[in-house]
Amino acid sequence: MPDYMLAELRQHPLNDHIYGSFVEPEFIESIREHGVQEPITVCKSNNPAIDGMVVKGRRRCLASAIVGLTSIPGVEWCCDSDDELRKQLILSNVRNTVTTEQKALMFIELRNVESRLAAARAQAGVAIPSGVKQGRAGDLAASAIGMSRTSAERAEKVVKAARALKEDGKEESAKELIETLNSAGPTPAYKKLSEIEAVEGVPTQEVVSPANPAPSAGEHDKRISKASQQLKAAIKAAVMAMGAVVRAIDRKKDAVPGFGTAHRVLESKLKQCDNGLSNAEAAVGVFFEKLAEAGKGKKNGSVETVGKQACDERAEEPAPEDGVIITAVSSDDDNGPF
Repeated sequence: MPDYMLAELRQHPLNDHIYGSFVEPEFIESIREHGVQEPITVCKSNNPAIDGMVVKGRRRCLASAIVGLTSIPGVEWCCDSDDELRKQLILSNVRNTVTTEQKALMFIELRNVESRLAAARAQAGVAIPSGVKQGRAGDLAASAIGMSRTSAERAEKVVKAARALKEDGKEESAKELIETLNSAGPTPAYKKLSEIEAVEGVPTQEVVSPANPAPSAGEHDKRISKASQQLKAAIKAAVMAMGAVVRAIDRKKDAVPGFGTAHRVLESKLKQCDNGLSNAEAAVGVFFEKLAEAGKGKKNGSVETVGKQACDERAEEPAPEDGVIITAVSSDDDNGPF
């Protein structure tokens, strides 16, 4: 599991729009005492506008920075669509303790996202993916945040009215509305709104979703450079592992390692990098195909023994230089590079 430098991670503007930057003191002290116990989720994307954004773990990142940590454990989530990212970001926060005002903002955003995703699928002629719920955008959004559509829409009207009142200089009325919404719920707050409307009148005010600014050219170049370094490291690891396995087999002709397991491990490591790995993956695939051919008719040896020999040799072997060509001995009668 990789560690991410906090300074390199980005928070989606939707986080601040809905949840703000407040972190409970108790949570901060827990991070200070125990560290981050659960990894965050980070978006890995070919879209530079969302690459490196935190999908899940906003509070953990903020608390970690407050207590002076510089890195945080995380896992990758691959996505190239800002709307898919927005949807996942909201769904990841549903179980957290949020106010009814925040739920209303989640409902507004998720309803708009569902509408845009449905329109994009219709335009592209793409069927709804299996496992994705079907229905009206408003119903799906309300259900996702644990509210009925009626309650969600009432909460939405209250939040919009409160923002309009505040904009109009009627801050006390706006504050009263939000306090009622958070303490008593959407229906009492909706009744309170009717009372205020009868006395003061309430202007209309839309809740504008924050745009997602693209990173600067320098930030994008930095991420591309980091991906390139990861690619080189993965290829080096593949070269060293393949060479070690071949030499172990040469010393013990009847020992055939677990091709499938080794292949999956190397393939997994390589796929952690960018998509520009087709040549490297193809080379790895050819290597294991030839290795399997070389092992036909031979008695299967101990995978653990061969693995230990490979690890011992890898520990003693210097890393290849950058730009190394992947070559390996595949069998007794085929000693050339593939």
